[in-house]
Amino acid sequence: MRKGRETLLTLLEAFVYDPLVDWTTGNEGGYTGAFYGGGHITNTMAGNLQSKKDMEREITLSMFSIRMAEMKASWIQNKEDMLASLPKLQTTLESLSKTTEDITAVDNRIQLLEQQRAYLTDATDDSNHAMFTLSKRNEEYGHVMATHTAALQAVQEKLNECEQWNIAHQYGMTAIQGDKLQKMCTEVSLQINVPLMCFEPVSEFLNGAGQSQLVSQCESVSNELGTVIRQRRAVLHTCLDVLHAYATVITLFPHNFIEKSRTAKWQCWMQELICNFTTQQCSAIRGYMLEDAAKSQSADIENIMKTESVLQESYMELNNRLMTLVQRRSQETSDATMLRAHVQETTSAVHRFMQEGGMQAVTCMTSVVVTALCTLSKRYLIMEGAAAGAGERLMDLTSRDGDWFLDELCSMSGNVNQLLGLLNDPAVTQLLSAEICHQVSVAMNSIHTVYTALQDLNINFRTIIMPEAIKTLLCDEPTVRQTLDHLDQLVKSSGSTLDELIEQLEMQLINAIMGMETTDGSTILTVKKMRQEFDLLLQGQDHHSSETLLQSLATELTPGQMLLMCFSGLFTQLAAEFDSMLDAIGQIQSPETWKMIDVVKEAQSIKLTAFNESTVGLLSHLSFVKELKAISDFFALARSTISALNESAADQISDTEILARPVKLFIAEYVRKHVIGLPSQTLGYILCYYISGLHIDVSAEIELRDIGAASKVSLEELCKRAMDLNMKNGAFEQVHLTQASALVGANDMGWRKSDLAARLDNNITVLKSSLQKTQLQLARFQWLHEDGLNKAGKPTSQLTHPVHATIMSELRKGIQTLVQQETAVTAIKEHHLQLEGSVTQRLKWAAGANPTLSQVLQQFEETLAAKNSFLQNEALLAADVVTVGNAVLHFEALRTETPDAVAADSSFLTLLGRCEEACLVIEACQVTVTEVEQLILQKKPLPPGEMVTVDWIQSCLELVESQMHEEQQKEEELQKAVENAKESVQGMVNEIRCVLTIHHKLMSDVRTILKSMAKQEEQDYGAAVISGGIREYVNTYKTFSENFTSMMKLVMSEDLTPGIATEIKHMIKRLEEEIICIYDKLVMFAPPLTSEGTSENTDVAPSFATAVKSSDGLQLISSPKHLPSAAVKSDQFTMPSSASHSPQMSMANLTNKLTIPLMKKPDKVTRDPRTGKAVQEPNSYAVGVWRRVKTKLDGRDPDVNKRLSVAEQVDFVIKEATNPDNLAMLYEGWTPWV
Repeated sequence: MRKGRETLLTLLEAFVYDPLVDWTTGNEGGYTGAFYGGGHITNTMAGNLQSKKDMEREITLSMFSIRMAEMKASWIQNKEDMLASLPKLQTTLESLSKTTEDITAVDNRIQLLEQQRAYLTDATDDSNHAMFTLSKRNEEYGHVMATHTAALQAVQEKLNECEQWNIAHQYGMTAIQGDKLQKMCTEVSLQINVPLMCFEPVSEFLNGAGQSQLVSQCESVSNELGTVIRQRRAVLHTCLDVLHAYATVITLFPHNFIEKSRTAKWQCWMQELICNFTTQQCSAIRGYMLEDAAKSQSADIENIMKTESVLQESYMELNNRLMTLVQRRSQETSDATMLRAHVQETTSAVHRFMQEGGMQAVTCMTSVVVTALCTLSKRYLIMEGAAAGAGERLMDLTSRDGDWFLDELCSMSGNVNQLLGLLNDPAVTQLLSAEICHQVSVAMNSIHTVYTALQDLNINFRTIIMPEAIKTLLCDEPTVRQTLDHLDQLVKSSGSTLDELIEQLEMQLINAIMGMETTDGSTILTVKKMRQEFDLLLQGQDHHSSETLLQSLATELTPGQMLLMCFSGLFTQLAAEFDSMLDAIGQIQSPETWKMIDVVKEAQSIKLTAFNESTVGLLSHLSFVKELKAISDFFALARSTISALNESAADQISDTEILARPVKLFIAEYVRKHVIGLPSQTLGYILCYYISGLHIDVSAEIELRDIGAASKVSLEELCKRAMDLNMKNGAFEQVHLTQASALVGANDMGWRKSDLAARLDNNITVLKSSLQKTQLQLARFQWLHEDGLNKAGKPTSQLTHPVHATIMSELRKGIQTLVQQETAVTAIKEHHLQLEGSVTQRLKWAAGANPTLSQVLQQFEETLAAKNSFLQNEALLAADVVTVGNAVLHFEALRTETPDAVAADSSFLTLLGRCEEACLVIEACQVTVTEVEQLILQKKPLPPGEMVTVDWIQSCLELVESQMHEEQQKEEELQKAVENAKESVQGMVNEIRCVLTIHHKLMSDVRTILKSMAKQEEQDYGAAVISGGIREYVNTYKTFSENFTSMMKLVMSEDLTPGIATEIKHMIKRLEEEIICIYDKLVMFAPPLTSEGTSENTDVAPSFATAVKSSDGLQLISSPKHLPSAAVKSDQFTMPSSASHSPQMSMANLTNKLTIPLMKKPDKVTRDPRTGKAVQEPNSYAVGVWRRVKTKLDGRDPDVNKRLSVAEQVDFVIKEATNPDNLAMLYEGWTPWV
């Protein structure tokens, strides 16, 4: 049976699927039981039967687990041997490589010595040999080379100096432009919390010890230390203030301005000169300097002065506007907070009047407020009519006081809301239902919120977006430039201009308002596409790029993204508020007859848009295109202005008002086409509601009145009738009316003053921000063109702040003071340390005799530690400030035509002239000294003035031969060392081969099973290699074997060059990483084996191998706690993946794929889903027989975890057969049948 085991197992496997073979006993169903799987009768119809594929998978994994359990100890030992052998091999290879390099060096020296010997031998035989003129030639050649070397050394020193200064400049500018300057300012602003009088804890001890003089000395030194620290703090504060002022201007410079400094250019030129030290290179560098000087001399002074004048005029215009606003604001002496408090007081008085006066007060107050709102509605309607009639000129519409139309409309809306807010009292619900009160309040609030959003758009644009955009463009921020380029591409990609799209959308909107259908849908599709691309651009993904959204979100937002996102966010907020307004207004349900009210009808007539389902979508698309146009136009103007500033083109510079025109145009168009008419119409409906609450039937009044040809009813007359009727009916009295009118008038007057003050304060803030930014732009321009302005003889303008010369002067003084103070601080600190040491020593001696002083000693040491830490931080801060200050001073001194810069240029030209002279001398020199002659002179120098003689040549020849003999001896010794090293390498190779042989033998036990498992995985998951799967492991193992083979071939190569040695070193390092992965991953693939009995008697879920060995073979791992430990730990290991982009698969998924599926109730006959034919199924009883036969043949009976030899199996069978217990059980089983 053992010889034909494969045949036997194949036959048994065929019988497993043969329905004609009856494997069952008579009472198990006979042929029927065999056909349906031969299982137990109770489970035959309900159970799910194993397919051949599942059985193969089960058996494969079971066999793999058994093999790994057998070889695990040897496998781990082989891994350890492998990891121990490779470092030894690397050590021996390094020794061999080092010895080989030494032999090569000796060979080179021997060759040089042979050349010298041949040269000297020729000189002894030839009296006219060139050797006899060596003394004279060497003297002349040495002089030339000394000049060349000195010049080259001077160039190298200049290069090192430039590199150091460039590093200092870079550090200083990074500190100023980054957050380091802010951190230093924060540290200096902190109070000194550390007690500098650190001797106070020991004063009592010292006085008691009779050391009062020492106490006085300590206090004096502490006072001096505190004084100098505070003085240094003050100087640090001054220096940081100056650096901060410098930073406000320098941050507006282009980001690459450091690269254009003198030291940066000189460093580049010096590097080129060292690489090519010739007269041609020196002439080229001199040409570069002359070219830079010519550019500076040919600067267009006239255009520079014109540009400066334009900036100054812009500054003066803003300043005049600011002064006008300040003058208007000064007319109201009260503070804005006091004005708001007064409004709150009058509002509280109104509510108190209604609460205390009862229903009469409520009715009276409602009548007075409605009358006041009726008057406001007329003014509101007039203002909206003027705005609607202004048309495209609305953007420039202002009041008599110069206030923009949006401010006036927003103020009117706020006034209406303020008066309506007086009726937000619970008592008013007695006149009007609470629901209607809430709806009308929300509607008017939402209208005011839209106006507020428009104001926020204007203010935030002027104070945040515009300054930041100008700043980033002035700095030439790459991300901003890239974002704006993408925005331009997006605008151009539609195929039509934005104006054309707006015209087409407005035409469709008119058609929708008139109820006409639009056949052209391409415009809407184009706008939708542009909106999608714009959203991608906001998220940092170019619509032409293949970068995924997830990758773009994983990175931080760039300055360009943030700028565009903030700008777009203002429009998004406005759109959201507008949608909320439409929803709130839509909640107000008014009778149809109310449309005859004059205010409502006139408001309806000036509305340019009807809001319904067919127009809202078009309005949204139209608003987006206009938003895109405003953004695009602003950035185009900003880029044009920055370009004009850089090129000093005064006629192309746009001031803040021109830059704001795209946004002002958007706001004007938005108000005219989206908002105008809605507020007055809504207010008219609201007043009708309140008039109805005052016991007036508005609809009946409209029907009774003779509306005439105008077809409208006066709202003012209805308000007057409501007032008269309520007074006539006694709803309130004249005294109530007088008091209510006074309260409402006071509240209204107070709110108007508060609103005017708030508007003026906001406008003053906006103008101050614009004025400051304009002043900084003026300072930046003057700093950049300081040389040109100085040549023109134009004095520094008083408008410039900060002044460049003043900043540099104050910074220089501050840095010098800090450096001088450091000497005084160091001296006092040393004196303080001496006193600290003396006092500490006394305390330690006293604490040894008196333990109660230990606490005093500890407190004193803690105080000293805190003080020393503080002083160290202060010293580091001062050093940082000095470093940054010196870097700024040096950079600015060389950036412009200062005396320092002129002297530096002169010094550089002098160095360049010296290099030219050295190059000319060496190029004109006709004398040469060969390398061989130089080596001979190094061995035996000639005294100055002495000529070469035959005796001197002979002595040199003897010296060379002596050195050759020594080198040849070294070479022989090294040859022996090489042979020994090669033997060591060969020994290590043999050792590794032995380890590798064991590895291959162990791997051969599971190689076939791994191939089967890989094939099953491919059937389950397709051709794609699964990360962490069997196929990936097989591919990784193949790569590992190839790498190991390549490494061994390189090791055994005869020519072990340094390059090959380095390559082998890297390969060994990579193999060590792969070995850990290869060995550990294979062990992880095998689930642990567990005995059957253990799984039956414990609560622990059986492992997969236990399920395979169970009697029915249908146990499934169905929960995470039932997973094999290898599956749980698999994610902790990472294998080098050859399919990094394949789907991920954990070990849990892999193991579940290698198990059989969960039992489901099948049909009586399992059919192929494609053909519908019945499919043969394995017989479970036959599977059990096949498994038991295979276990017998493998020698795993009775213990599947251990393989027995044939002799051990025979002994086990004999032992079982002769066991008395088994015989007794056998007879006991026979007893009932006897």
